Amino acid sequence: MSAKDDFLKKMEANQSAAQADDNAIKSKVAEFQRETDLLFETIKSWLRDTAIQAEVTQKTLTVESSSVTYKISVLKLTNGSKTLQFMPEGLFYMFGVTGSIQVALSTPGSHKAIFELHMKNTRANCDGWVIAKSSSDLTPFNEDNFFNSIGAFA
Repeated sequence: MSAKDDFLKKMEANQSAAQADDNAIKSKVAEFQRETDLLFETIKSWLRDTAIQAEVTQKTLTVESSSVTYKISVLKLTNGSKTLQFMPEGLFYMFGVTGSIQVALSTPGSHKAIFELHMKNTRANCDGWVIAKSSSDLTPFNEDNFFNSIGAFA
């Protein structure tokens, strides 16, 4: 085998590996999009028949160390002069976190992040979405834990 043939073979193998990585990332992105939409539908259903207004928009994110960009839903809840915004931040994070959404409360004169929602968190003792108030304060996402976490939004 010539040096050129060896080079071309390595180049083809690298391109195939890069394509496989890209496909794996796209699969994770699709899961994050789907799970985020389901999460927002669940939250909206819990708030049905209340005075709280829900608005879903889109934002574009890019997967770090990749050329993959994607659109994902953003949820904004309005209760009088208060807003609660669910802003997806990204897909891959350290410490076993996959799919992170920052939840921020805005009131007249104040805006602060109150917790994050993680699609997966290997540190949590549960499957599915996790409410993360800190790296060690992790609770399963469910109706009771959600409403306990957004008390300041009432």
